[in-house]
Amino acid sequence: ATFSTDVPLSNTYSVDFDGTNDYIDCGTITGLQGSSNGAISVWIKPDTAGDAPNIGYRPSTDHQFLLTFVGGTLYFGVRNGSTANIYTTTAMPNDTNWHNYVATFNSGTTKIYIDGSEVSGTQTGTNPSTISSTSGSFFIGRNGEDNKYTDGLLDEAALFNTAISASDVTAIYNSGVPADI
Repeated sequence: ATFSTDVPLSNTYSVDFDGTNDYIDCGTITGLQGSSNGAISVWIKPDTAGDAPNIGYRPSTDHQFLLTFVGGTLYFGVRNGSTANIYTTTAMPNDTNWHNYVATFNSGTTKIYIDGSEVSGTQTGTNPSTISSTSGSFFIGRNGEDNKYTDGLLDEAALFNTAISASDVTAIYNSGVPADI
């Protein structure tokens, strides 16, 4: 018999959220707080066409790092006190298939990628130089203070305390397993 020494890091499991009150509380993620760079990546298979993930931390309205879906718009917010960099887009898939969402923050610049491609949108607010250092839980399936919940399957959620490049986003989308994890 021949055995491979390469064991793929993958499975066929995901977490099913009900859209009402299901979420994962990851506690405080100190490695991201106060950083000038960061990224979120997650796969979602929504139960309702056009729905998107709710992931990140928002200990208060003045401090946040989150990717959330509100009223037909996808928001990626990086807020540190009175300074906020909010990136919004309505360019979202309108089906119930698996989709990959990546949001990056790189020294004041925010971007959103869906299925490996950067989507156009509007960046507003004042660019904070760092992500908030205010302590708060990092949630998967819930956006924090607004209590918006994901309805569908979530998988491969990842948080980075560095900005990830467009080629990293492509690798995540094409293989489902980024080299950084």
